Amino acid sequence: MTRRSIPTIVALLALAAACQRGAPPLTEAQRTAIADSVRQADDQLFAALNAKDVQRMMSFYVPGDDVISADAGMIYPSRDSLEKSSRAFWSSLKSVSIARDQQRIAVLAPKAVVVTETWHGTFTDSAGKSMDTKGAYTVVWERRDDGWKILAENNSYPMPAPQPAPAPTRKRG
Repeated sequence: MTRRSIPTIVALLALAAACQRGAPPLTEAQRTAIADSVRQADDQLFAALNAKDVQRMMSFYVPGDDVISADAGMIYPSRDSLEKSSRAFWSSLKSVSIARDQQRIAVLAPKAVVVTETWHGTFTDSAGKSMDTKGAYTVVWERRDDGWKILAENNSYPMPAPQPAPAPTRKRG
């Protein structure tokens, strides 16, 4: 299975779980309203990322271990492992600036939406070294009693290129 197929499989599973048999199809106005509400939640998630606010970031995920998160070629086995890794990563940064480039929203059902977006950002570590990167992010949002929550996500981005070895210095002699 390729990394590209994971979001498709997750989206199809979300669709199957969220669709109600015999429910009337959504109107265009309903789809627009649902997409707008998810866009607001997604904007708030990006604000939390830029603020390096892990507690706020984690508030966007479904509770318990129902969350599925894939990032840079690995799948987190639990919500706790995702939070622990997130705390370690974001606390290692001096600053971050992430912006969305493109966004596509697919309303699957009244309580299930898939968002795929591209982003770019600059990450500066505690030593002041900056890295510019970009990536693609796919999220399955599920409507719960307390709002839109992330049920599944896949974040992919290119690995940094290896730095060339310094040229050998010649001894003068």
